[in-house]
Amino acid sequence: MYKRVILLVRLFLLAILWTPAAFGGETTTHPFDAVTLTEHVWANPPMRFYVVRVDLTNPRVHIRVSGAGKIPEGAGPWQTTLEPVSKIAEREHFDVAVNGSIFTPKGVEFILGRRLPYYEGNWARANGWTITDGKLWSTTPENAYFPSLAELADGSLTIGKFDAPPKGAREMVSGCCRLLSGGQVVAKDLVLSPRTTVGLDASDKTLTIMVVDGRRPDYSVGMSMKEAAEQLLHLGCAEAIDLDNGGSSTLVVRHGEKYPVISTPSDGHDLWIPISVERPVADALGVRVDK
Repeated sequence: MYKRVILLVRLFLLAILWTPAAFGGETTTHPFDAVTLTEHVWANPPMRFYVVRVDLTNPRVHIRVSGAGKIPEGAGPWQTTLEPVSKIAEREHFDVAVNGSIFTPKGVEFILGRRLPYYEGNWARANGWTITDGKLWSTTPENAYFPSLAELADGSLTIGKFDAPPKGAREMVSGCCRLLSGGQVVAKDLVLSPRTTVGLDASDKTLTIMVVDGRRPDYSVGMSMKEAAEQLLHLGCAEAIDLDNGGSSTLVVRHGEKYPVISTPSDGHDLWIPISVERPVADALGVRVDK
């Protein structure tokens, strides 16, 4: 009951504070060394998406996958408890963070007559290979053949499909679909949706993270997988995958000691007063730059 009251308060506050920003081109900033952030705004159709480029050649850059909350021992296939990306980012001191692997939640609550499986504290399991600090914690993935982004033993990043995690892999996060392979668009899906995607250039020296807002026709309609693949190709990627999408799509960029969500998550778009609610997820992909 307490969690429901907290959620209702958040919904009320967001309804008061959230207003769509005006359309207008693109804006690029450099929030951290080796990190570039560009906000893209299109008018026809309405589209808003964010591109984070990370220079992997900079030795101060670290990529890490972090699970959400801890779960009791002996929980069977369940591996973590759901938490918002912003909470994970603050705990792990990430400079940039996005939602990670597709996941399956265990329980369901009903709030305001709505079936809600995505609530903080719910048990969950990642649906593909997921590794943190060299430890494989998605030991019973629902789909071991989902494509993944992995940090290998030598510190390099790679994208591919793996029958098993690469030997010595340090970090690993899995999505649902391959978008680019060998510099070619391989995605065909045309359904518009919020997106969280990651890509690498042909030399594996630049990591590109793209988060697309969606499900708000007057603000941002979202992208299909094919459109996302074409955009990532335009941005210089040769390999790319789709991570978790829809209401999970979230981008957090640290600002001082705060960890604001700078994208507009789609949960809450269909309420009587459209708002944006950050969805708790199973894990986050984070970027940390040493000071």
